[in-house]
Amino acid sequence: MAEHESAAELGGTGVDDGVQPTGAAAVLALGLRKGRGLPKPDPMLDAFLLEQTDLIRIQKEHLHEQRRVILSRLRLGRWKDRITLALQAMTAAVGLAAAAAVAVMAWQAHEDHGVVIEAFSAPPDFAQRGMTGQVLASQLLDRLSDLQARTVTARPASTYANDWGGDIKVEIPETGVSIGELNRYLREWLGSETRITGEVVRTAPGIAVTVRAGETSGQRFEGPEADIDGLVAKAAEAVYARTQPYRYAVYLGSNGRRDEASALFARLAKSGAPEDRPWAYAGWASILQAQGRHYDAIRLAHASMALNRWLVPPYEIRGVSSDVVGRWAAGLDNPGEELAVVRSGRAVGSPRDQTEAERVRFLEAVVAFYHQDYQTAATLLGPLTAFDLEGRSAGYTPLHLRARALASLHEVTAAEGLESGPLDTNSYQAISARGSTLGDWAGAARRLEAGRNVQPWWATPR
Repeated sequence: MAEHESAAELGGTGVDDGVQPTGAAAVLALGLRKGRGLPKPDPMLDAFLLEQTDLIRIQKEHLHEQRRVILSRLRLGRWKDRITLALQAMTAAVGLAAAAAVAVMAWQAHEDHGVVIEAFSAPPDFAQRGMTGQVLASQLLDRLSDLQARTVTARPASTYANDWGGDIKVEIPETGVSIGELNRYLREWLGSETRITGEVVRTAPGIAVTVRAGETSGQRFEGPEADIDGLVAKAAEAVYARTQPYRYAVYLGSNGRRDEASALFARLAKSGAPEDRPWAYAGWASILQAQGRHYDAIRLAHASMALNRWLVPPYEIRGVSSDVVGRWAAGLDNPGEELAVVRSGRAVGSPRDQTEAERVRFLEAVVAFYHQDYQTAATLLGPLTAFDLEGRSAGYTPLHLRARALASLHEVTAAEGLESGPLDTNSYQAISARGSTLGDWAGAARRLEAGRNVQPWWATPR
């Protein structure tokens, strides 16, 4: 009974559940007992309750302060995590960007087919006069650029076995590790660029300029020191001939050196790179056509077509030469075949100064002319101007054909008004219509006499 009363006095249930009140629970139990009105006051209990109340207050304050610190640390940790993630993302992005940049540089290096001219080695007194090795390299670059500008060709750069196109530059040496040095290393390692080196040395009679292209042996040019510009020009031509043989042949033909051009075209046509052979036949045919050897030009044009039927130049050559020698059937078929090639979207090498639309217009006019639709031909040819044939600047002018069309329409005076300068075979046929149409044989004779250096088709060498 005493145990039950004691439990009741403590506010218990009388059931021993194995849980002893501690801390705040003990204070609560004591408070409940006090609140039930014990028989007499208990100072020690009151003091204990006050102390426990203060302790609870202090703990609450501590927990409150601790909560603020924990929340602050959590916020700081959250920002720290965000900043860490951002830095990691930035590092990854920079790494990817660097890797992408190196990959792009490597790809560009792999696709690099340009020519790089290194600074020449020169005597010390040359540098004192401003003729440093870099200046000499720049002069060679200028000469190469000039040779390229004077090369009349419609051939796309992508069709060359070895092409450096307009990518010619002088390399300026750098010190230390830099992006430029890395780019240079990649180009040397992965690329196919042609490196030009050379030197200038003194000799007994004057100076000697030696130039090398890649790993080939050097070519030496000697002369007086005063002719340094001429020696550099010869060196540039030697580099051009060795590194760009087809372009060099076209350059020769474009600048009046036709015999040299024919010899080089012949060598390339017979034993050149596969990419060069059909073009070499076309260039060779163009030179022979300009020399009046039309039957040979037709034969070589056919050889070019047999190797690559999508080239435009051999069609032009075959059409003009067939017309001149009176092969009307070939002249009639040729423009239609060329028109089909141009319209196919696979044509290569249209004249560089004609758009595709102008080329189609010209061929449609030629087809109309051969079908004796002279009015349509004259109308289509009206706005067209001269265009280059391979290796020959302004090698053909549509005005001549328009003159023939107008003459066939008996508009002889208008036809003659289109002609200017030396007469060619087309002009001859247009002017000869003056005698038959207007009965002005004397006038026709005078005009033909002005162009007597031009042979009519029946006198063309076979």
